[in-house]
Amino acid sequence: MINKGSKVSPQIFGEKIEALKSGLDYAAAKSRAISANIANIETPGFKRFKVVLDEKLGRANSSSHELATTNPGHIGNSSNEDAKPFKITKDDIGTMRADGNNVDIDHELSELSSNAIYFTALSRFISKNFAGLRSIISEGRK
Repeated sequence: MINKGSKVSPQIFGEKIEALKSGLDYAAAKSRAISANIANIETPGFKRFKVVLDEKLGRANSSSHELATTNPGHIGNSSNEDAKPFKITKDDIGTMRADGNNVDIDHELSELSSNAIYFTALSRFISKNFAGLRSIISEGRK
């Protein structure tokens, strides 16, 4: 399992796993935002959270440069680890109800379902990638 805040070594897994990790981070943040929205559906004045992809952050994150290591045991720098290609914002566009709350349960459940499909697809891609690596490792032992 990839720990939060850890950087995957590109020498072993390539940039594909790093991109999938960012996708899983996005899906997890979106799930937390949707859960907060649903939990506060009856809170007067509550404005829903939304997770927005930020293309500028995505480009900056994908073009990061690794520092040279001075010891083979070093993994690499972590200068851009916290830069995520998304941001969490409050949705202040209009209010749906007289009490000022703009959470629509139908919209939230639709977003939750869509996000679950997205998360499952990314998880399967990562699982298949690791299964391939496991196969390579086990065949190398024979």
